[in-house]
Amino acid sequence: MRPRRKWPRRYPPSFVFLHFRQVVDVYRDLLAGGSNWQPEAVPFAQRSDAPYGYFLDTGAGSAPAPVMYCAEAALPKLVFPALADFLEAAAAALENRSESTLGGEPGSL
Repeated sequence: MRPRRKWPRRYPPSFVFLHFRQVVDVYRDLLAGGSNWQPEAVPFAQRSDAPYGYFLDTGAGSAPAPVMYCAEAALPKLVFPALADFLEAAAAALENRSESTLGGEPGSL
């Protein structure tokens, strides 16, 4: 059984899930915006207070795709090995039963 990953206590999750149309729109904007956004990076959630967030790295060559976090002007960071781990940590944080086992930025290892 793999260890349960949890959100840092000092950084509660403040993200919103994108619905399908938003995923498509954000993805198109990122690709067309003149940025260095990689087509393999598919956004699925973003910070509620900023226009950056979490994406699946479908080009990582692993199954399932890892969850990465990208902040403005920063390199993407691996935050969870799979979407299932992200969702388990989010559910635990929302149920208010998590303790801090990770440090750094929101969702970081």
